[in-house]
Amino acid sequence: MTARRHIPALAAAITAAYFLLAIGAVRAFALGLPGWLEQSLSVLAAPGIIALLAWNPVFAPLGMTAGEAVVVPKLLPCLLIIALYAGLAYLVARLLTRRR
Repeated sequence: MTARRHIPALAAAITAAYFLLAIGAVRAFALGLPGWLEQSLSVLAAPGIIALLAWNPVFAPLGMTAGEAVVVPKLLPCLLIIALYAGLAYLVARLLTRRR
């Protein structure tokens, strides 16, 4: 069962990739995309962006947020949050795939 051994790492990589792509999708809105594409990207990216915005109360007092209309964590806190979520996905996948 070598494939089963790789599932936790794959879950962590997919989680990190999703968050990075969600941030990229939101940044792509400035490119003037067609409305249907912008709406589709926002629907796909919304859960990841909301999961990042949930950390604002932690990082705002430390001065680690930026933005005017929507305040978001800066790059380093975003990367730390993504690493945290990827690690959590790794642990959950590891627990679900452990041998009995």
